[in-house]
Amino acid sequence: MKRKIAVVLVMSLVAGVSVLGCSSGSGSSAERITIKAAMGGGMKPYAFVGADDEPTEYDIEVLKEVFNRLPQYNLTILLPIR
Repeated sequence: MKRKIAVVLVMSLVAGVSVLGCSSGSGSSAERITIKAAMGGGMKPYAFVGADDEPTEYDIEVLKEVFNRLPQYNLTILLPIR
């Protein structure tokens, strides 16, 4: 019986330390992380030049929308030289 109580207490302590260790208390909320995404050139009709004379494709548009919904990140898309 004492062994079960000791095991439960140790497991609770380990779980508590794990949860506290995973919390992010040291970062500032105003700091934004820049993510660079390298995109390959696709084939038509999936890749084309948009109205702003920038190459675009389905994958790029999906990435842009995902990063629009994640305000803590900046997205930089690297395209191949054409």
